[in-house]
Amino acid sequence: THASTTDVTPERAMAVPVLGGVSLVVGGLVGGFLLRRKKLKHPPPSGSASSVRSGGAGAGGNHGAQASSSQSSAPAPAPASATAATGGQALLKQMKERRAKQQEEAANAKAAQEQPAPQPSGGGGGGAASGPALLAQLKARRAAPLSSANKSSSNLKAKPVFVLYASQTGTCREIAKNLAAEASTKGFQAKALDMREVNFDNLSVATHPVLVLVASSTGDGDPPDNAAKLYTKVRKKRPASEKPFAGIKYTTLGLGDSNYTRFMHVPRQFNKKFADLGAESFYNSGEADEVDGIEPIIEAWTEDLWDALTFVVTGEKPAGAGDAAAAAAAALPAVAAPWPAQLPCVKWLSGTEHDTCLSTEAKAPARDAIQYRDPKGMYSPDEPFFVTAPITCRYLTAGGVKGVNGRKVMHVELDVAGSGIRYNPGDAVGVSPENDPSLVDSVLSRLGLNADATFMCEGIPHVPCPCSVRHVFSHCVDISGALKKSLVRSLAPFCKKAEERSRMAHLASKDGAKDFEKHVANHDGLLQILTAFPSCAPPLACLLDALPPLAPRLYSLTSAMCDDGERLSVALSVVEYAAKDGTSRRGVASTWLERVASASSSSSSPSGAIGVHLRKSAGFRPPVDVVGSSVIMVGPGTGVAPYRGFLKERKFALTSASADATRGDWMLFFGCRHPEEDYLYREEFEKHAADGTLTKLVTAFSRVDGQPKSYVQHRLKELGKDVNAALARGASIFVCGDGAGMAKDVRAAFADIMVTHGDMTGGEAEMALQKMVSDGRYVTEVWCDEAHDE
Repeated sequence: THASTTDVTPERAMAVPVLGGVSLVVGGLVGGFLLRRKKLKHPPPSGSASSVRSGGAGAGGNHGAQASSSQSSAPAPAPASATAATGGQALLKQMKERRAKQQEEAANAKAAQEQPAPQPSGGGGGGAASGPALLAQLKARRAAPLSSANKSSSNLKAKPVFVLYASQTGTCREIAKNLAAEASTKGFQAKALDMREVNFDNLSVATHPVLVLVASSTGDGDPPDNAAKLYTKVRKKRPASEKPFAGIKYTTLGLGDSNYTRFMHVPRQFNKKFADLGAESFYNSGEADEVDGIEPIIEAWTEDLWDALTFVVTGEKPAGAGDAAAAAAAALPAVAAPWPAQLPCVKWLSGTEHDTCLSTEAKAPARDAIQYRDPKGMYSPDEPFFVTAPITCRYLTAGGVKGVNGRKVMHVELDVAGSGIRYNPGDAVGVSPENDPSLVDSVLSRLGLNADATFMCEGIPHVPCPCSVRHVFSHCVDISGALKKSLVRSLAPFCKKAEERSRMAHLASKDGAKDFEKHVANHDGLLQILTAFPSCAPPLACLLDALPPLAPRLYSLTSAMCDDGERLSVALSVVEYAAKDGTSRRGVASTWLERVASASSSSSSPSGAIGVHLRKSAGFRPPVDVVGSSVIMVGPGTGVAPYRGFLKERKFALTSASADATRGDWMLFFGCRHPEEDYLYREEFEKHAADGTLTKLVTAFSRVDGQPKSYVQHRLKELGKDVNAALARGASIFVCGDGAGMAKDVRAAFADIMVTHGDMTGGEAEMALQKMVSDGRYVTEVWCDEAHDE
């Protein structure tokens, strides 16, 4: 998500010594961050398959409504949560009861076999099972009678299962890879696919008979970049009789953030359009809301997926669970599936092919790419506009390049003259970053790879063919993001020492979830885990397949065309800090942009081409009537960035407005630590307050000596009477910033204001806010930890 998101904050960077003093990197069970329990609510949208939906009192729909019990067209058997959407607490209770029963059966079976339970390592409590022991356990698991999820093993490969993901920040990719890996261990012929790898015209029951779609939205209901083409294709108008997906069986797992107006828009569109095109849902769709935590809902949804998947693949109703031997086998730690047959093929180049590849990369981007102009000014990550003019920058925080108290915010301007890009306040610009060269050198040194070696590897969308080793690690794969279980699982088989292999396999298993959270606890990446497991020597093919793509970073624009023309400006937090283990940590995009900006400011010549594309905002933009409408803007920290563009547009409109034109109230609530340290755009906002562009400029400071901490939600309630009066006049609310806490507190503050000054009950205030969301008068642009993809 945008709005000047940071790559990682020092507050979230927490190294925990483990494995001989080396710190690993935290991912979490789903998507690389820790998640909280939540409730289910709301029926699916009209026309879609029934869905299991999660949500709190957020902005996603009718608060408190129960999920629909409407049935999809699938003939799948039986479990209650698979045939009718179930309330969140009931679903979680069923899952707990089922697990308790399975654990009891497993314990009894192990006791009968006198087989000791394997002990996790690295997290206290004994050593891990040796390599031979793990192999013996795996053999026992495979020999044991299958449980209900993988009964009829001989038929489970009858139809291939494809897990397609639409992912902007990597969360859906991680979930999809984990689902595919678990499906493979259960005996299914499963594969996770980036939606860029799927051609709409080739989607049919013959090529993709069974699909599991894992999708999210980005921005306010926009498709992730990797899914944009497929999304456009499935939404294209066609005759109702045209059913190209007839015979395909599918289900959908959606991730969303109820702070956004178009909550779950992309997953629901995929769900509905696949049905419209003839596909049949074989299992109720799942919906998980990041605001309150997605992991319990995803686990509950996955619990019964396997029975439904078994039925749709084999045509056989799964047998009842409870076999003691099967329970014992299921209790064994997960062991990574065999890799050699699954890895992409890497062909090393030499001679003329090698020389040509290096020569081409040295000139990258190619002249044709730099000269490319989209006639509509609509560029993409695959076909960006390349900024070649020097970029300008200035620091918005005290201390300049050194920052102050660990915080450094930079204003950056990009010249896109001649691009045809036309933007509005509230839009975002996507920037394609590069990995830190020193980190790339360290990774390649640890892996023993020659940076100038070149290779061919087809079938990986984000890796060009041919490519050099340095190019792929610099531009194509994310080597510093939070570790995910799918990566750890992929690396485990390539540990030469059995003890390390067992330990890594345990961390990637379900049984190792707590150890993963406890010991893999920092926002780092590949180098950290390779250092912690010295015998791990993965081949290049493994890394190309397992590492996520280096995704563009999105930043909310602070500019307005009426004032800035074809110059895009953003405000971004530069992330650079020392972790507890003493190593230096840097955000990928922010520090890269700082290096590029620094080089540009010290030279009149271009410092290299920067690929950018525009991300249009669906709802986070000023009202059409910026003169007469009333607006309440809330934006602490870099969340204030888009309001600079809002106010530029309003000031421009006010200069040409008639003297008797009705002027609405515009209120800005801004918060930071200290007025002399990180008061962003202070001079500009104070001028707007002085000339009437702003009716009220309200500030909150949390780190001023001798004063109590003050946050934007506190100032809202202090001015509750004025805020309520503006709302009574039809004011729109915009909230931008950290959705993990601030957005919820701000919403609670507005509800409290309506109760205190608007003569409403708590329920009435919540309903009023929900209606504002539905009407587009309460609009948010927020991020939660890694971001809104999620």
